[in-house]
Amino acid sequence: MSNKYFVKVVFIAVFTIVFSVSSDAIEKITPALRNVMETSSPEKLIPVSIRMKPQISQIYLQTITAGMAKREKRAAVISELKSFAQRSQAELLDFLRGHERAGQAAHVGSHWLSNGISANLTRKVIEVVADFEEVERISWDRVLPPFEENLTKDRSGLSIKSSSDIAEGVLKINAPGVWDKGYTGQGVLIAIIDSGVDYTHPDLSDHMWDGSGQYYEYPPESGNWFELIHHGFDFVGIDTNNPIADNDPMD
Repeated sequence: MSNKYFVKVVFIAVFTIVFSVSSDAIEKITPALRNVMETSSPEKLIPVSIRMKPQISQIYLQTITAGMAKREKRAAVISELKSFAQRSQAELLDFLRGHERAGQAAHVGSHWLSNGISANLTRKVIEVVADFEEVERISWDRVLPPFEENLTKDRSGLSIKSSSDIAEGVLKINAPGVWDKGYTGQGVLIAIIDSGVDYTHPDLSDHMWDGSGQYYEYPPESGNWFELIHHGFDFVGIDTNNPIADNDPMD
């Protein structure tokens, strides 16, 4: 075989591998996941989240539960969601579990509430999954590292990281696109109900409010910002083995 012919064969082989997935299927794979796939070995299992295209109609759920008592309505909705997910995921789950037995997939899980599937898959399996008509989107289900407080201030005063380090959830809701339009949240108040808040977070520490006419910066002169809270109470405390009630929202 001549060198010229050998190079031609190699080029065709590479071209076939790179373009074996249809353009429509490629669009279902998020850019972040595509980057991971490009740098992963063929046998590496990549954690992904698969959103199914079929989604149950809210109007349908409202119709079938009309007139039901609250407890009965809850049971009916859960039953419908589980049945819907089971039907729409059946073919893909069979495919993934077959590859799970072959070592090309792991931790395959079905999620009925959002009608999605989570799994660890090789890049080749991901490409095949993207070709399933029922699949709407495949995202990289990466494990997020602990928060690092290496933030910078942009000209609007909004605390942000570099674009490559913005949290996955923030990117999914297209917050950067909203920031680009000039909406930074200036003057918007957010109430945290029940779940508490980390008031030392660098994005929040100088934006806390107790209902008066000014913001408070942490820590205040007293040293305890949560002393400014006038409503709400924590009846367990941070140590559940020795519960002590307090009004610290950090718990």
